[in-house]
Amino acid sequence: MGSTRSRTISPCAARAHRLLTLLAQAVRIEPGLLRAVRPSLADPAFDASVEADCWQDPAVASTHSEAATLNPKMAADLRTAFATEPPAVQRRVLALLRIWRGPLPEEIWFEEILNLDQKVRDALLAH
Repeated sequence: MGSTRSRTISPCAARAHRLLTLLAQAVRIEPGLLRAVRPSLADPAFDASVEADCWQDPAVASTHSEAATLNPKMAADLRTAFATEPPAVQRRVLALLRIWRGPLPEEIWFEEILNLDQKVRDALLAH
């Protein structure tokens, strides 16, 4: 008989996963963007070490020094999880993303908005 192991996620991995959930709609995740979103959670458990943990998360497909990209399948799952975040958190993260994308071509921001769950997008447009 084989044993069944349940996968337990460490607190560090759980925090990194949450931070990546908040950034899942991003086309690419620059270290500065990650650094801007992390303290917006106002939770002392989300210290700077969480940023390093994000680069080790299985959802990260590419860890280029300028920006990370997410595995498309895992990013879709993270976007679904983002839709369950409190609306105030969603708005705060999207506002930071919009500021971060300000100097870039609008198409990047538009693609990220299209990556959002329809309910989140509708709520964003309502504000």
